[in-house]
Amino acid sequence: MVDIDLELLPQTKRFRKLSLALIFILSAATSIYTLHAIKERDIVYFFLYNNLLSLYLQTFVLLIIFGQILKVRPIAVFLGIRKAETGLVKKLLQLILLDILVMTVGLAIPYLLGVRHYFRWGSPALGSLLLFLHLLCFALCAFFMILSLRVSHPWLIFIIAIAVIMLYHYNLEQSTLLSKYSILFDPLYRATHYIYF
Repeated sequence: MVDIDLELLPQTKRFRKLSLALIFILSAATSIYTLHAIKERDIVYFFLYNNLLSLYLQTFVLLIIFGQILKVRPIAVFLGIRKAETGLVKKLLQLILLDILVMTVGLAIPYLLGVRHYFRWGSPALGSLLLFLHLLCFALCAFFMILSLRVSHPWLIFIIAIAVIMLYHYNLEQSTLLSKYSILFDPLYRATHYIYF
């Protein structure tokens, strides 16, 4: 197996650094945006309930990751002929893992620096588990996009990845999991107690 160094490929070196910087800036900006109201609300509310993470930030990050994959797609064909495609896939998995780590650090830093009470409405253990499950779903969808190296219509892979995140967010997370964390996320409870957010 031939070892592939993405840093040596001129079409990826600059784009990779720009991508990581953009992911960090977007993540940190998203986190800073939520800090002003954290005293009244909950970290689970901002990142999982109000769609900020699922609809906006993660879509942008997936788009950046998809762009990174498309950048190396032209050489994947030649590597396939030389049976070196496995090395490329390994490097892409490492790059995607780094992207996810940068996003997580960007989201966490403002909270680690300025906020002490993250989980105001429920159990910190359950809240942390919900955040982890959401991140895991996102990571699996990001890894799934590596399939776009082989298919003839790579945009379909991107659309499927977005659809899976949305299905998880709306059909499982918001409808079932969040109400286990706090009754405030139960629509019936909020309606009967006239709670709006």
